[in-house]
Parts: sequence; structure tokens; C-alpha cells
Amino acid sequence: MKKLITILLAVAMMATLSVTAFAAESELNNDKKTETIDVKAKYTSGVTDAGTIYSVDLSWESMEFTYSASGKNTWNPDTHKYEVVDEGGAWNHSTSTITVTNHSNAVVTAKFTFAPVAGGTVTGSFNNTTVELPSAENKATDAAELTGTSTFTIGGSVDSAQTEFAKVGTITVTIE
Repeated sequence: MKKLITILLAVAMMATLSVTAFAAESELNNDKKTETIDVKAKYTSGVTDAGTIYSVDLSWESMEFTYSASGKNTWNPDTHKYEVVDEGGAWNHSTSTITVTNHSNAVVTAKFTFAPVAGGTVTGSFNNTTVELPSAENKATDAAELTGTSTFTIGGSVDSAQTEFAKVGTITVTIE
């Protein structure tokens, strides 16, 4: 019985050692002494995708504005004080531009918002609240379509006691 099991086991092991190979065949003889064999190859990329990479340049002009009131000082002989007759006021310049440049491999959208400080009298608005820029993929680094702008316009007024530059609000630029 041991011999039978040993023989069966040896046959099973020999069966696992056999390898089937598929190959073209050709017979060389006195009439045919050479054979050409085509060698083939192909490329399969092993490079993995980097995924979405966001890279955006953001720049802006000076966001310092000066409000100048206009009016006349009039002498009041009854109070012995000058009284200001307010004729309104104006900003030294009322706009500044924010520039966004996309260097990402994806489309980006820039959104612009302004929030005044609590209790402030300054207002702000943008000519473009949203700027959409295309992917920079396969575009020149200085391609015009990769850059967008939004111009901030300040409004309202500043209290006459505020004679030094101080924060009157915050611009937020959100990239999506």
C-alpha cells in the first residue's frame, strides 16, 4: 500500500512540474536555412497621476485709502468756536485692483467679499465678485487667460477722529 501511495504521489508531483509553452514553430532544412522572428513590444505607463495641484498667485494694489472731508470752518462769535459746515467728503482714490493668476492643473474660481469692521461706516464692493480661470495645463506661463482681476471700490466715510491708518474692513479671496 505504501508503494502505491508513493507512486501516486510521485506522478502527481511530476504533473505539477510540467510547463506548457506556446511558441510559433518553423522547420529549417536544406531548402529553408533561415527564419525571421518578429519581436514586439508595447509601452504601459507606470507613472501615477499626481492628482489635482492648486497653485494660484494673488497680488493687490495698496489698500490704504484716505477720506477727506470738505466744508468750511465758520466762526461763531456767540460760542467763540469754529463750526464746520460739512459739504461732504471724498476718497483720495477709491479703487484698488486684486489680480489672480492660475498655475493649477485644474480650473479655479476666485470669489471676493468685503466685510466692514463692526460698527464701521466704510462700505466696499467689487466689479467682479467671481473670476473663473481655466486650467494652466499645456498653456504658456504668461498666457493672458490664466489671469483675472477684480477691482475693489471703497465707499462710506471715516470718522474725523481717525487720523492714522486703521483697519476698516477685511477683503476675503476664496479659491475653489
